[in-house]
Amino acid sequence: MTTEPTNSSTISKEPLASAGARLGSYLMEQLLSVVTLGIGWLIWSFVEWGKGTTPGHKVLNQYVVDEKTGETFGRGRMAIREIVIKGLLCGLLFVMTFSVFFIVDSLMVVRDDRRTIHDRISGSLVVQRQAERNLDTVHNVNRFGKVGLKVMIFGGSIFVVALIIISMLF
Repeated sequence: MTTEPTNSSTISKEPLASAGARLGSYLMEQLLSVVTLGIGWLIWSFVEWGKGTTPGHKVLNQYVVDEKTGETFGRGRMAIREIVIKGLLCGLLFVMTFSVFFIVDSLMVVRDDRRTIHDRISGSLVVQRQAERNLDTVHNVNRFGKVGLKVMIFGGSIFVVALIIISMLF
């Protein structure tokens, strides 16, 4: 008895994020972590994980869903995916292989299923959602932008205050 390969995009009912979109979200994550001085990015990440996304993915309208059910990941599964799998496991493999693992993991997105090694381990797909054109969505996008800006200002303010205190001590 043979089984046909599962078409991931029909399970999630949403198109998979392209390799270019995945690269864009990675670069956006790096930029946001620098701009928010890391602190704002961590707070923003924790908020977005509850919605099945990360700050970089959110900006580009990408979400992480379960490979079998197509359901959006919750905060718990996102924390496991981002901290345990991508942060600890993939970070360890990155160091042990002198960054070869990172290159291989990144190049996996050009395959037909567009899944990296960390996607496979976590049982996830990254899908591209289309922005809806109704007033509720416009309001939510505006609110998201304001929340993101507040997080960046808050994170930056903490950093500046910490620098001032440290400079006064020395």
